Amino acid sequence: SITRKTSVNKVYFDNLFQVVCATDLIICVSVVPNAVSFFDERNGAWFDNEVFCSGWGLLWEILPYFSVFLVGLMSISRLIVLNWPLLKLNSTIMFSFVFGYAIYLILRSIIP
Repeated sequence: SITRKTSVNKVYFDNLFQVVCATDLIICVSVVPNAVSFFDERNGAWFDNEVFCSGWGLLWEILPYFSVFLVGLMSISRLIVLNWPLLKLNSTIMFSFVFGYAIYLILRSIIP
């Protein structure tokens, strides 16, 4: 049997959960313009600004894919830890995947 006092992958999963929480926070905050628009009798409110609309639209084009990617990364990480409990996962590699996928999504959205 394998016994250990603390998980060797605690830092990895702490970092991954922080990225998930930050993404969820951005999703929640980015809903505020919709709420303002609804409370203002569905007037444009912040959406009258073309720059804001472009940035907000880009954000909402990226966030759903990014959120699903993070859930998948978390599931794959748990699968790896369950199959190889002594393997230490590297946070640097995880951040490389996260930033790489974020850049891919941004470029995919910007470049026609």
